[in-house]
Amino acid sequence: MRLISLSMRLSVKKNYPRLNTFMVPTHRFMRIILMFDLPMTDDKTKKEYTKFKNHLTKLGYSMMQYSVYVRTILDKSKYDQELKRVGKYLPTDGNIRLLLITEKQYHDMQILLGKKNYDEIYNDASRYIKV
Repeated sequence: MRLISLSMRLSVKKNYPRLNTFMVPTHRFMRIILMFDLPMTDDKTKKEYTKFKNHLTKLGYSMMQYSVYVRTILDKSKYDQELKRVGKYLPTDGNIRLLLITEKQYHDMQILLGKKNYDEIYNDASRYIKV
C-alpha cells in the first residue's frame, strides 16, 4: 500500500466514499498514453493543434515528449470516461491514439536516449510513502 497525492485522494473519496483514501493499492492505477500527429499546414490547423494541446493540459494530461501525453487514472473503469472527455476536443484532421497500461508497465519502460522529464520524476511511484 502507498500514499497517493491529494488530488487523487479527493477523486477516490468522491467515487469510493467508504474507502480509506490513505491506503489505496497502487496496482490498480493505470496510465493513459495519448499519442497524436496533427497537421500544421495553415493557420486553421495550427490553431486546432494549439487548442487540442491546451485542452489536454486542462484535462490533467502532462507532456511526456512532443506529441505524447500521459495521465494517471484510478482504475480501468475510468478509461471510457476519459475517452469521452478527450473525444469532445478532437481536431478535424490528424492521427490520435490512446494506449492504456498499468502503473508497473509504465515504470518498467526503458529510456534509450535522454532522461525523464520533471513531471515523470515528481510523479514516480518510488516517491510514494509505503504504509
